[in-house]
Amino acid sequence: MKRIERVRNIRSRHYSRAMKLMEEAVFDEKEVLTLLEKAIDQGDLRAAIAYANWYMFGPNSERDEKKAVDLLFIAAKGNFPEALFNLGVAHERGKGVRKDARAAYLFYLRAALAGEDEPSTKDEAAPKHAAKDEDEPEKPEKES
Repeated sequence: MKRIERVRNIRSRHYSRAMKLMEEAVFDEKEVLTLLEKAIDQGDLRAAIAYANWYMFGPNSERDEKKAVDLLFIAAKGNFPEALFNLGVAHERGKGVRKDARAAYLFYLRAALAGEDEPSTKDEAAPKHAAKDEDEPEKPEKES
């Protein structure tokens, strides 16, 4: 794999083909990994997450937690919540990196923030309770 200098986050046909192959009951691991490598080289960060998951959790290949973390860092450049969350897990458990609770917390926080949907209008962004004047006390509801 080439070193990705710039985050491009394109959608590669190699990634789509690799995912389709893995849906089959029996598939050629080498072919799937080659397709994922090609997709990563083209800048498809989804492929970096898939390849990282393969190395971290995959029963079909030799596990390599360090390679998995390296791939997750590539995908994290694209602010993918799954990559950020998995980096939090890796740091929390010391999988492929030195155990670091603070780094884990920061990756979990980034994952949560990256997963938020931004409101489409300004009105949706404001919480409903913020529409009232903050200095005005709330009036008790009348009992029936």
